[in-house]
Amino acid sequence: MAVKSYTILLPIYRQIVKIYIGDIYTSVTSKIEKDYELEPFEYEFQQASSLVVTNKEDKLIHFILVIPKDVAYSTLSHECLHCAWDILEHVRVKVNNDNHEALAYLVGHLMDHAIEIIDKYNGNTKTKSN
Repeated sequence: MAVKSYTILLPIYRQIVKIYIGDIYTSVTSKIEKDYELEPFEYEFQQASSLVVTNKEDKLIHFILVIPKDVAYSTLSHECLHCAWDILEHVRVKVNNDNHEALAYLVGHLMDHAIEIIDKYNGNTKTKSN
């Protein structure tokens, strides 16, 4: 199946996350390299990834999650954490021992959307995880 991309809007942070999904990791990264005119990825041993794409002036374009259709949820949560941390850092929300609730909620939100997208891509009729 072809690589597909989905957009998640995060109105509270005024940010967008793009999720790219495909049959295998390398097919997904090839699509992103083409869409964003990026250098080839170093993808030896990688199962998924989280990217921050900027333009030549270092201005943010997108936060991206790269996932194969059979990604393990443990790997997916790992990448959602990276993505959430990058978003919060970008909007200057400090995450520390006393302030980590925003990170927890954002990781859960990204996971919910990513699982829905994986299910849709794989033809599963599961309902949204909650």
